[in-house]
Amino acid sequence: MQYLLSIVIPTRNRQKYALAAVKQIYNVTDERVQIVISDNSDDDSLQKNISAHKFSGRVKYKYIPERIPGVDNYINGITMSDGEYLCNIGDDDGIMRYIADVVEWAKRNDIEAITPLLSCQYFWPGVFEDYKDGKMIMSGVEKEYYKLKSPQEGLIEIIKSGGVNYYHQEVAKMYHAVVKKECFDKVKQISGSYCGGLVPDVYLSTAFSLVVKEVLFLGIPLTIPGICPESESGRTANKKDHGKLKDFTYWCGQDYTWSKKVPFFYSSSTIWADSLMHALEDMGAYDMADLFSLKDFTIDCMRLYPKYKKELLKFYYENTGSHLEDYEPNKASRNKSIAEELKVILIKTGAKLPEPMKRFIKKMLRMKTTMPSEQFGLNNHPDAEDIIKAEELVYNFVKEDVDVYLKRMKNGEFGLESSNGLG
Repeated sequence: MQYLLSIVIPTRNRQKYALAAVKQIYNVTDERVQIVISDNSDDDSLQKNISAHKFSGRVKYKYIPERIPGVDNYINGITMSDGEYLCNIGDDDGIMRYIADVVEWAKRNDIEAITPLLSCQYFWPGVFEDYKDGKMIMSGVEKEYYKLKSPQEGLIEIIKSGGVNYYHQEVAKMYHAVVKKECFDKVKQISGSYCGGLVPDVYLSTAFSLVVKEVLFLGIPLTIPGICPESESGRTANKKDHGKLKDFTYWCGQDYTWSKKVPFFYSSSTIWADSLMHALEDMGAYDMADLFSLKDFTIDCMRLYPKYKKELLKFYYENTGSHLEDYEPNKASRNKSIAEELKVILIKTGAKLPEPMKRFIKKMLRMKTTMPSEQFGLNNHPDAEDIIKAEELVYNFVKEDVDVYLKRMKNGEFGLESSNGLG
């Protein structure tokens, strides 16, 4: 049976969160939506729990007992999928209940890819000591944000920046976004595989942006990003996101060739850049790969990971013949650094900051980043015990604005008409 949309969830040893994700998606979607679980855990307890809940056939599960790289688990989920469109989320994430309506409308308008606004963040219990019962942070709908455009301009900006501003650019995405499965087939035809690199979302965002003609960018959320204590995002939140590559789950002992254009140590920045370069090379986009700015990348990494400054400077000199020891960040770079640090402060402690400090931080963020201006409006709910409750909170918060937004989209008020309406 072919479904309109497959939600692809690769998972490993996070059975509690994965089961909650399945329950949440199953409860708020209908027969148009398939849920695909590729499980590479050390045991099959998730399989037993899913069987016990007697979900219908639209929950498709496969257990892989032998340890495989994370990218292979991801590819397995793609291969299993029967949907015309695919959306990938993590096992600690959730889906908004109106996602199938949006995808159905996109299908009628022959839209290949949808990149929605990420306007909320759910922290599972245990991520931060201050929020033992979980926490939901969300902002409103970007009511006028609606674009149908080529993703290549955004991709070029990512490459020129050294791959460090992936989330800030308007590109095609699979993670917390929607893409036609035939786009995966195009990537596989060119590169030889559905995915590569170490980070699937960065790799596929790059690859899709080379094969998708236009992406629909929406000002409403379609998914709920979650962070649990065991996630890589949880590691980042607690500043444990860098170190030796082979100590981290991305590597998984595989025979992997690291990009020669990227310093060899584990961090969010380096694994993103490595996957970016692998995607460009696998897709034959060598001219675009030459746009990679090692200078911007090195400067950004020295700011984020000062313990690796010596290695970074050495790598830069060996690859360019130039020195960066005397580099002093310009005002724009300093402002960007301040804004990024303030963003972390706002997320981690926003609920407890005095209102004047909150306003100051949000003002700084609006001035110094390219994100939509409403992105950091805080609405804190410190009692969200799981992803099911989190989706209810988000939906109740955005429902009125989303209804208006979808009606305007249906009526062609944003400039893209649908003759059949939004069902």
